[in-house]
Amino acid sequence: MTEADYISKLKDFEGYTNYMYLDSRGNVTIGVGILLANAAAAKSSGITFKNRKTNKTATPADIEKDFNAVKAAPKGMVESKYEKFTELVASGGLDARLQKELSQAKADAKSYYPDFANLPDGAQWALVDMAFNLGGAGLKKFAKLKTALEKAVQSKAKEDWEAAAKESSRTGIQSSRNDAIYNWIAQGT
Repeated sequence: MTEADYISKLKDFEGYTNYMYLDSRGNVTIGVGILLANAAAAKSSGITFKNRKTNKTATPADIEKDFNAVKAAPKGMVESKYEKFTELVASGGLDARLQKELSQAKADAKSYYPDFANLPDGAQWALVDMAFNLGGAGLKKFAKLKTALEKAVQSKAKEDWEAAAKESSRTGIQSSRNDAIYNWIAQGT
């Protein structure tokens, strides 16, 4: 799998929205699952915004207003329902920010599993996906996965890859994403 292939899958997993919305945990998010922790983070994200009606470039105050409106919106809606709470759309910087987030996820995956380069391609991308979704600290909580991967790398046995894949299951994400990550790990060498 290439990075472009993974980004395509990531867009399927996370969706792609050019305005702020609340993710499944109630966090303000934009693009392909890019977390905006607070209004200051939204303003300093490197993402530029414009008003969808006037086409004027958004000011920091406009960005903060949109952030606060989305943050106050009801949780648990599908992404498209948050559009009515916003006046702004991203006009630039989403791809660069995605690359930055992806680079961080790769670094987190390599930190989690120091022998990362010796994992099969699918297992590498599975760890990157988990790091993207959970953050480095969240991935580190999967200690059983790390142990199972070490065993699978040594034994190269199909059943050990499948056992490792079982340890990758996350709560709070769609089953299709869990299934994809399972399959990427289970295919082993």
